[in-house]
Amino acid sequence: SIDPHIDDCWVWGERIVQLNLCSKTYLSLRPYKGQTNRYNLQDVSDYPAVVQEEKVVHNPFQERINEQPYNLNNMSNSEDILIKIPLPPRSLLIMYGSSRYDWEHAVLREDISERRVIIAYRELTPTYLPGGEKEDIGKEVLEEAANFWEDETGTNAG
Repeated sequence: SIDPHIDDCWVWGERIVQLNLCSKTYLSLRPYKGQTNRYNLQDVSDYPAVVQEEKVVHNPFQERINEQPYNLNNMSNSEDILIKIPLPPRSLLIMYGSSRYDWEHAVLREDISERRVIIAYRELTPTYLPGGEKEDIGKEVLEEAANFWEDETGTNAG
């Protein structure tokens, strides 16, 4: 199981992408009512948004989306809410905006029936990207990450 949390905002950017490969499960969401310094949520307002005025302003895959995303913006006022999002095998979940910053997410033990394999993709915050105040650290992280895959010639990309 995965305890309720928000992916830390000091290093991970606005979009969190999860690819559920094997077994079905549920992602449980509850409104977060804690302090903003717990997950470095106070830093979020300093970053350029992927979503503005309830619209995605940068999504190269918009034409491939068949359904409207869950709108969680007005639901986080109640502490009694638990939302369970089904994650069938081979499903893709993208969290951003309110679902990323206003809700803790978890995978509860009771929702796990088989072995789980998830690939999570995260982007760095603008602080660590080119032009950011810590871009040198971001460059080093990306260079290290390149050591984990091979390029088209069969050698490490890093």
